[in-house]
Amino acid sequence: MIGSSEIPPIYASLAENNGNFKIIAISNSNTQLQELILPPDSDIKSVSELKGKRVGYIKSTTAQYFLYQMLKDAGLSWNDIDSVEITTADGVTALLGGELDAFASYGNSINAAKNNGATTLVSAENILSGNFPYEASVTALGDEKLRAAITDYIGRLELAYQWQKEHLEDWAQISADPTGVTYEENLPILQKGFAQRETHVKLITEEVIASEQKVADTFYEIGLLDKQVDVSGLYDDSLSEDISQAIDTLSK
Repeated sequence: MIGSSEIPPIYASLAENNGNFKIIAISNSNTQLQELILPPDSDIKSVSELKGKRVGYIKSTTAQYFLYQMLKDAGLSWNDIDSVEITTADGVTALLGGELDAFASYGNSINAAKNNGATTLVSAENILSGNFPYEASVTALGDEKLRAAITDYIGRLELAYQWQKEHLEDWAQISADPTGVTYEENLPILQKGFAQRETHVKLITEEVIASEQKVADTFYEIGLLDKQVDVSGLYDDSLSEDISQAIDTLSK
């Protein structure tokens, strides 16, 4: 079993045997640090002012997805900007060096840029769903022992999420070094994230499927997919009841 954003399953489904996997549950978390940012001292005040400007983004990621949605909401098309495909690290360097007028990115690159004077033009916190699918191979789902192990594992993940919430200062210390930030930097980030949306395991619903379908449809509109993808076939809710029971049992 693996976890991902909503995007990799869409591309994987185009492989032979439709990728040989199914999405069996969702981790729903905050959508902090997903932003369209500006260089220091920028005069730009709105997304509409990006027409004709150089805007960096990370291709086929949430960054490209939310940038497209922001442009659309501002009455612009993808072709209205000078889009620059770039990596997170190079994007920060280019933004701070004056080579980009804006940069759509996520994670530590946002913190790095802001620590050097970059500012937020728009946050994607209300654009992104916060859904992170858990995928399992079709082969594993056909094995009763593996199904039981997967169910138990997801139940324990939910317990871990609850522990993080209840021990946020401890978690800030534990998770600081691997993410390249200090405890003092990490704690307010985590506090803000949990305030926006607590992390939980979610079972498959029509809303969950619709969220991923919107991503697939957007990538088709942009031209990243050669054909439209019906994501409903990627989901398998046959473990939902067992996962729910596992969470209840382990929580007692």
